[in-house]
Parts: sequence; structure tokens; C-alpha cells
Amino acid sequence: MNTFSILLRAVKDGLRGIRMMFFTGRHDRFGFIAPTARVYQPVMGGKDNVYLYDHTVIEEGSRFITSREGRFIMKRNSVASYNFTVITALHTMEVGDMPNASTGNYGKMIPQDVIVDEGVLIGAYATLLPGTHIPRGCIVGAGSVVTKTINFTPPYSVIAGNPARFIKFRFTLEQMLEHERICFAPEERIAEEKLRHLFEQHGKQ
Repeated sequence: MNTFSILLRAVKDGLRGIRMMFFTGRHDRFGFIAPTARVYQPVMGGKDNVYLYDHTVIEEGSRFITSREGRFIMKRNSVASYNFTVITALHTMEVGDMPNASTGNYGKMIPQDVIVDEGVLIGAYATLLPGTHIPRGCIVGAGSVVTKTINFTPPYSVIAGNPARFIKFRFTLEQMLEHERICFAPEERIAEEKLRHLFEQHGKQ
């Protein structure tokens, strides 16, 4: 590779980096973005399969590592802090397969949606891996790596670690019920019996 080719490639890579960091945050690039959602630049990665609903926030430095089919869905009133990362697909390698940069073989890509329910707070530098579902009202600790195992965590939990796990409830049971009454219409509320069961089950851990 001659000097001109190296220089040309460096310029192309630089322009691509600038485009990804500063010019991919327009609303028409997203799968959906509500008028009240806020995305603070720079935010990197593909946004065609990113769906941000009312009053959601993505802070600067965040990354969307998304596939054509795997979606990232953030429901209303949820916030992701600085340098948040979401990944919506994974690679699998069969027996005898090896990653090969020359052929572009990195195994089979399997898309898996990542869903964040209402009122979730995600700390700085947290990462959500493919297939993750964060329940309503949870707090995700800074720097946490969240896997599908968290899908069994109840609403209004504090989760943290690598891999992230249930730490405690952020509210008492009475506060959860009050929060549901204040913030959600009757048809949207989690049934009191369900919240009581989950609180008793996980509160004993």
C-alpha cells in the first residue's frame, strides 16, 4: 500500500468518525424519537432501530451498537447517563469457525431486542447486552454490564455489577404502590398483588 492510499484511507476513516459522532443525531435517522425525547451529542452508532419515547434522555458519549433487526426500545421518562452503551446483536461461532478479517467471517449474527421500561435510570458507563429487558422504575448502577439474567429482576430494583444483579428495592412496598398511583393510569399500573408477591419474594434474598 503506497503513501497516497494510506493517506486516503486515513481521511476516509476520519470523515466517517466525524459523521458518526456529530451528524447522526438527526430525528430522521431514528426508528422513532418522540418530540420530547432528548439526545445530547456526540452519540455514536446506527440509530435506525432505536426507538425513544416521551421524555427520554440519552446523554452525550453514548453508543448504539445495533443490527438491522435488533431494536433498542426506551419507554417514556427513562434516562441513560454519559457514555452509555447498548448492543442489540451477538455473534456465534460454529465448531471449526475462526474469525477472519480477510473474508469478513465473524460468525452468525443473532439480533436480540433490548428494552428499557418506564422510569428507568441508567448510570454512566453502563452497558446493556443483547436480549436485556430492564423493568419499570429500576436504577442501573454506573459501570454495570447488564445481561439477560436481569430479566427476572422485579420492577423498582437497584441493579449493579458485572454482570449486574439485584441489590435491593429502591422503594418500600407502600412507596411503590403510591408511585404507581401517582405516575400511571389505572390500566397501566402493575397489579398490587403482583408487586406484593415480588417484594416478599426478592426482599428475602
